[in-house]
Amino acid sequence: MSLAACDEFPEAFPGLVAERTMLSRIRWRRWCFVAVPVFRQPASFSCLAISWFMEDRMTRVLLFFFLVPFGMLSTHALKAESEPFSRVARPLDHRLAEDWKRIAAVRVSEDGAWIAWVQSPYDGDPELFVSSWDGTKLYRRNCGTNPRFTKDGKRVLFTLAVSKQAQRAKKLAELEKRRKRESAKQKPKPAQKTGGKPKPVKKPQLKKQPAKQPKAKPKSKAKQAKAKPPALESALGILELESGKIRVIAGARSWRYSDAVPEVLLVQRKDGGSSKLIRYDLDSKKVTGSWADTKGLVLRAGDTRFFFLQPYRAAKAAKKGSKEKPVTERAGGLRVADLRGGEARLLHGSRGEFRGPYLDKKLRRVVWMHQGRKGDESVREKRELPRRKTWELWYWAGTKEDTPHELLKETRALAAGGKALLLTPDRRPSFSRDGSTLFVGVRERPPLPLPSGLSEDEVKLDIWHWKDRRLQPWQARSRASYARRSIPALYHFGDQSWRVIGTRPLATGAFLTPDGGQIWWIDREPYAALKSWDTNYQDVYVADTGSGRIRRVLTKVLTKVRPSLDGRYLLELGRDHQWYAHDILEDRSVCLTEGLGLSFVDERWDRPLYPPEYGILGWAKDDAYVYLYDRYDLWRMAPDGSERLCLTGGYGRDKQLRFRRMRLDPEEKAVDPGAKMLLSAFDERSMASGFYRFDPGAEGDGLQKLTLKHAAFGRQVYTGKDQKKLYFTVSRFDLAPDLWSCDPEFENMRRLSDSNPQQKNYRWGKAELVHWTGLSGQKLKGILIKPDGFDPKRKYPLMVYFYARRSETLHQYRLPHPGTNPSPSFYVSRGYLWFIPDVHYQTGRPGQSALDCVVPGVLSLLKKGYIDAKRVGMAGHSWGGYQVSYLVTRTKLFAAAEAGAPVSNMTSAYGGMRWGTGLSRMFQYEVGQSRIGGSLWEKPRHYLENSPIFRADEIETPLLILHNDKDGAVPWSQGLEFFMALRRLQKEAYLFNYNGEAHGLRKKATQRDWARRMQEFFDHHLLGKRAPKWMQEGVPYRQRMQEKYERQRSGEAGQKGGRD
Repeated sequence: MSLAACDEFPEAFPGLVAERTMLSRIRWRRWCFVAVPVFRQPASFSCLAISWFMEDRMTRVLLFFFLVPFGMLSTHALKAESEPFSRVARPLDHRLAEDWKRIAAVRVSEDGAWIAWVQSPYDGDPELFVSSWDGTKLYRRNCGTNPRFTKDGKRVLFTLAVSKQAQRAKKLAELEKRRKRESAKQKPKPAQKTGGKPKPVKKPQLKKQPAKQPKAKPKSKAKQAKAKPPALESALGILELESGKIRVIAGARSWRYSDAVPEVLLVQRKDGGSSKLIRYDLDSKKVTGSWADTKGLVLRAGDTRFFFLQPYRAAKAAKKGSKEKPVTERAGGLRVADLRGGEARLLHGSRGEFRGPYLDKKLRRVVWMHQGRKGDESVREKRELPRRKTWELWYWAGTKEDTPHELLKETRALAAGGKALLLTPDRRPSFSRDGSTLFVGVRERPPLPLPSGLSEDEVKLDIWHWKDRRLQPWQARSRASYARRSIPALYHFGDQSWRVIGTRPLATGAFLTPDGGQIWWIDREPYAALKSWDTNYQDVYVADTGSGRIRRVLTKVLTKVRPSLDGRYLLELGRDHQWYAHDILEDRSVCLTEGLGLSFVDERWDRPLYPPEYGILGWAKDDAYVYLYDRYDLWRMAPDGSERLCLTGGYGRDKQLRFRRMRLDPEEKAVDPGAKMLLSAFDERSMASGFYRFDPGAEGDGLQKLTLKHAAFGRQVYTGKDQKKLYFTVSRFDLAPDLWSCDPEFENMRRLSDSNPQQKNYRWGKAELVHWTGLSGQKLKGILIKPDGFDPKRKYPLMVYFYARRSETLHQYRLPHPGTNPSPSFYVSRGYLWFIPDVHYQTGRPGQSALDCVVPGVLSLLKKGYIDAKRVGMAGHSWGGYQVSYLVTRTKLFAAAEAGAPVSNMTSAYGGMRWGTGLSRMFQYEVGQSRIGGSLWEKPRHYLENSPIFRADEIETPLLILHNDKDGAVPWSQGLEFFMALRRLQKEAYLFNYNGEAHGLRKKATQRDWARRMQEFFDHHLLGKRAPKWMQEGVPYRQRMQEKYERQRSGEAGQKGGRD
């Protein structure tokens, strides 16, 4: 079945709320009529259909005589349409573009019969949808989020969020109150008149008070509501899938659900100034238990128990002479209760702070950490110093008979190097897979804080030392993570003994074997200095938790290390680009991929750094096999080197189909060698995608083609436990990524969602693959997007946007939302063509490589005759912004260009900082994206040749630069340097610095403003529209707030409702 044949959407959608549906029907019958003009051709009005729901016959007659002339006017209007677009002839504007929605939070019921998802616009309320697999039922609810199906598949639990419109209205009301208060304070007091006789002061007369005060009349409900508006609170929704009815539990702060007891729901509700925990029975619709003043809630999936905290309420003594009763202190601490009913049991009744509880996988053992309010006298070093609080580790065996007790009480019980160690709450306690061993973190007692002094006596100084492994900014950024490091400490429940591993605090650490007999960690500290100009290296250590013996098993590893399921092997990618399995028991490594004549790393990698791997699928049970990917196919390898098998038989490489296994079971731990696999397939030649099935027990190669279409399937396939009902998303540039359903054979495909039905009312476009030859002779690909109604006889403006290789995103749906980058959908809707060329790089020539690829691609399009050579624009951000800056110094092909966060001077940027991470930028040029391949002193000519600023005098293209002062990736001084050079040379240039914004724009108001100004810039230079005032005259600093206000008021930068 073709995709086009499935591109229909069900017409009947039953509403979630019966009252809402009924109101809609009444409104429809009494007031609605439908006028449907059907345009077979641009100049003909074929029919006008009117629904005869009006009760008054005269009204129907008048409507007919009114609408027929209206239809004739519409026909003449179509004849006057000059632009040859399709019958949907309405271009997008920025306000409309924000209505486009994306799908998220997809959930499937356990039996696969239902699917739920959330559709969210750019800046508005989300909407929850729930559909049956066959599409016959669809429920929806505004402001619904966080859906979850109950285990029996009868209900959907979800959160009802507060409407953003209501939140905004509340903020505006508070702002108005604040303005009134401020204006009242600023009002000048009336001046007292001087001279003349002073007015006599009247003595206040005391009125007699009645013996009994009359009772104040109670305010009406209406007045009470007006005096105190209702609080904005989230709620919990319970949707009954059979009937479509919704139950709402108002004021729900949070809720928890366990599959172990599917009829019970825990809800934490607001209760005055505190919270109240209720146990709600879904079947009887009744509250079966409640606890006041609950602070935290822990519920483990599959567990019948839940834990919660009840903080102490301070006792309040009654005043003398008052009739008030004293408030008694409520008992607090950690409690446990059963989901099926009964009272809560107090596990820990002391005051203080709690962390946890933490449970093992079998849910038999429970531990938590507690810090009392009083300090520990044993850690006081001097009498004049305050007591310091310490943490305690508590344990409960999980039975009614067992009493909780401390596992770690004496702080000196765990000693390493002769120093006392304390439990740290910064490492979360964890259990081994079988629950026999507990892993916690300990550390030495932190130093006491320095005594405070006068501010004028303070000296604030950073000393940078050339032998420092980490630069000062890096140390500052990682100070908190360093403080959280801890020494591993293991508790064995079998012999009830503790074992401390080493004396050095570690950043990582985890169990390696299921029984907790070994732990492992990585250490990057010896190679920290290399990260400034090279990359991340690490050593790998393994420790025996019984003896405490520590071994370094791998040295200076380049990539991520993966342990096998049972912990016998460590998988690493060597610097020779081969996969190795290190046997920990035998302490030897085996090369798994040597001699195959294939690459298991990126074959098209064009950076000086080592190429990344294609990845691994996973491990089989008992560490029997590990599954690896090459560029196209799937391999099964025995970690001892005894077997190497290509499961897909090389079919992917022969057909240039990229196979990857889809993980249908999210709880899968090991790959079953005998089970069937659903494989995604991507055709690198046509960019088509689809699915194949691999059956290891079938004859031949075991591959079966299920579907392959010129579209983009989503990265995930959703299904129930039996995997008989599948759900997925599919998209093209002109088709939003909606949810579809099908059977395991990918037949009977049904479209379930319609996330952006408004798209059919606006101009859009279609994307196609184009080919050309670069200046260096390489064969190149790119994406050309043409608007609806494209006429090859016309001359169109062209926008060029690029980064690196993007041709594989041919079928990507591109939302027209405002943002840091210009939106292809938005510009194509307004009559532009959009070109996304691939760029292949050569080390040492990044700028010239972009020129070799992009310019020939544009020239190849100009030869086709439908692009105006005088109206070609270009845009790019970050790495793309650098390339834009370079190209305008080498060619006069572009009439206008926009460069976002560009590097303009590689010589100064090389010694700069990435302030977001505290890292040096040297690695960026020596081994990273900038692709110079050496230091400034090794290749000075390459740094100079690839720096746009040194040829700024040759620029003739008007340039718009975006670079924000809080950019943590590219120093904003780079954009400033470029602008200053262009200003000195009197070249047309504009620099936008959104104060406080980072590398990419985050604030929605900023995104909207930038999108409009960028459009104004390109519309002026490429469409000949009038330049806005900011381009003609600039905006003086003292007028910048006024200019923004005027743009908002005039609608140029605002939104409906006066947004932002």
